[in-house]
Amino acid sequence: MLWLSGTASDVVFDVSRMAIRSLSEGGGDRGGTSSWPYRHDLNLTGFIDGTENPNLIDAPEFVLIP
Repeated sequence: MLWLSGTASDVVFDVSRMAIRSLSEGGGDRGGTSSWPYRHDLNLTGFIDGTENPNLIDAPEFVLIP
């Protein structure tokens, strides 16, 4: 799984294209999902989404593989 996050959509898009290109040399692309933050972590029903998820500072230790 590859998770990219940033404040500039164009930069995130360019980095994701480079990552997909690099990773496809060793395997295949199994699909992707795009998303965006909605009103500071609310889902579309107004529920606070992701309350159990780590914040962006702590997230790398949970998702990065050395």
